[in-house]
Amino acid sequence: PAYPKSFDPPADNDTILWELRKAPRDASDHEKIQGTWQVVHYADNGRVEPLPFALKKQLAFAEHLLTFTMEEGKEEVSSFKLDASKTPKSIDLTKGDQVIKGIYELRDDQLRICLTQGRKGTRPIAFDSKPDTTSNILIVAKRPRSSAVSPEVAAMLTETGQSEEEFK
Repeated sequence: PAYPKSFDPPADNDTILWELRKAPRDASDHEKIQGTWQVVHYADNGRVEPLPFALKKQLAFAEHLLTFTMEEGKEEVSSFKLDASKTPKSIDLTKGDQVIKGIYELRDDQLRICLTQGRKGTRPIAFDSKPDTTSNILIVAKRPRSSAVSPEVAAMLTETGQSEEEFK
């Protein structure tokens, strides 16, 4: 049989040509969450950290590992597992034999995570951190846009007397 050499069959030919393309798929949450996130809000058991301290924290997702960098470069590494089929979506962090259950929301360049510590088997049901509850930790992070700090962060640094170099 003669195979067509182009997608323009001659008019006198009964050949039907199909062009098949793979449908684009949306990236999974696991793919979207990869990379570094700058913490812009951090609350633990209802206590909201002042912005200069929250901004010293970072989340870095690489494959199945989460590195949480705190003040003075201290790091905590745990594995993570996402379940986007739940409502709200769930995240489990595992460090050794300890599993911390949480929920997450991922929208464009913003990530919200709420974790519960100290209560076996419980998972938060809302994105909040209240005093005297189950030690809920609420983290809001944004993907850094560039190496330069945002105008809001620059204003906050000016108010607190910090330089951009100290912040970085």
